[in-house]
Amino acid sequence: MWSAIDYENFITDMLADRQFIEDSADLCEKGEVWRCLLVQKRGCQDGVLVLPEEGCFVGYAAYLASANQ
Repeated sequence: MWSAIDYENFITDMLADRQFIEDSADLCEKGEVWRCLLVQKRGCQDGVLVLPEEGCFVGYAAYLASANQ
């Protein structure tokens, strides 16, 4: 989970290169079931599901209102 400012920077500009996406891209894949990253602000239940494209870019993103932890 991220600090408030890191999360705000991410959701404000999803087109910027993000090292954490590149570092975790190999965990994600498209197929019958899509595996993606959940990006959350520390202490919050909501977040953004991210499917990386070409390493460090957000290919697809979806808001998740309540993620069970």
